[in-house]
Parts: sequence; structure tokens; C-alpha cells
Amino acid sequence: MAAVSKTRKGSEGLLVCRSAPLSRKLDTSPLPGRPRKVRRLDEIFDADDSFSLKWVFRGSPKYLAGYYLSLASILMRCTDEYFEEAASLIDAAADIVDNEPEYSENRCYLCMVSAWYSTLVLPNVERTKAFTDKAAEIAHKVFPTDLEIIDIINIPTANCWFYHNDMGAAVAELEKAVEICRKYTDSLPYIDKQAELLNCLLDVYYEVQNMSKCSELIAEIDRINDP
Repeated sequence: MAAVSKTRKGSEGLLVCRSAPLSRKLDTSPLPGRPRKVRRLDEIFDADDSFSLKWVFRGSPKYLAGYYLSLASILMRCTDEYFEEAASLIDAAADIVDNEPEYSENRCYLCMVSAWYSTLVLPNVERTKAFTDKAAEIAHKVFPTDLEIIDIINIPTANCWFYHNDMGAAVAELEKAVEICRKYTDSLPYIDKQAELLNCLLDVYYEVQNMSKCSELIAEIDRINDP
């Protein structure tokens, strides 16, 4: 089950968009009481000069940016000693993404990773909303299927709102995705995705102890699983 849960980070979809350098959008100031110490990226990966990441991804900056964003997504879920390294990776990815078209997959991923940074590291509801809104705008232009948009935008956005303790916004985002799935009545991938989304909704309603709604959702999930 792709959970929207505080103990399981859920379907983050890894990765983000930027109309201006990310360093002007993302607060990367040191945490209180801790001096700023950002190691060079090569040190983070323990890469030597003969086999650096830039060599591995030579000619493929798009994939290097994606790697930076994926690693940043992992680091921001670790202990706070890795938070500034995550911010450095996001900035490094943003420098690459600046050379991509206005609407690209990596710009969408960059926005979502930035939304997670503004959720997990330095919580800021306004920044989270700005990044998720921009990611959604880009996603609808670059991803061809609703299924991709649900995985990349709707579920992780709902997860962000869950962490911000805005259960109403989390529910609204998930229900929006459920309605999309209901349009594809004969498509097994969308039927499966609908069941997954209902499980996510179940997590949210359980968190707020709305047991009557939980019972409704369980019944609906059972109907989908045993038509």
C-alpha cells in the first residue's frame, strides 16, 4: 500500500522547477546552533578524480540532475546533519535544470523535491504550496498520462500536506486523484491505482480517528478487489 503516513514517507515520486535560481527560493541557512558546513559533492559521494559522477554522467546532464535530486530526497529524510548536503544537491541540480526548456520533467521533479525540503527540513506551508502548484503546472505539460501525474504530483502533494498536518488538503488532493481514476472504468492500471489511493485516504482518516469514514473506505476497497 502506498501510504500517506508519518512513519512511511509514501510515494514521494522523487524529484523538481525553477524560474529563478533555487538558492533565491530555497532557505538553505544553517540550522540554529549549528555552523554552516557544506561538503563538496565529490566528498559526499566519496568519488575520486578518476571516476567522478560527472564522468559517469558525461554527456547526460539530465540524468546527473536526476541523480542529484534522488540523492537529495534520500538525505533530507536522514538525520539533520545531512540537510545542508541535501540543499547543496538541490542547488547543483537546479544549476543544470536552468539550461533545460521552461517545461521539462526535471523542472517538475525539482519543484517536488523543493516542496519536500519545505516540508521535512524547513517547514513552510507557503513554499510547499508554491512548489507543488508549479510542479503540477509543469507535469500537465510534460507527462502524457494521468497515471504519471497521480504518482508524481497528487500522491506526494497529499503526503506533504499530511506532514504539514493539513488533513483536509491531503484528503482533497487524494480525492482529486480518485476522481481521475474513476474516468477509466475499464483500465486495470487505473482501477489498481484507485485502490491504492483509497488506502492512502484510509491512512489519513485513521490518523484523525474518523472510523466511520475508514469503514466506508475499507468496504469500497473490498468492492474493487473482489468485483
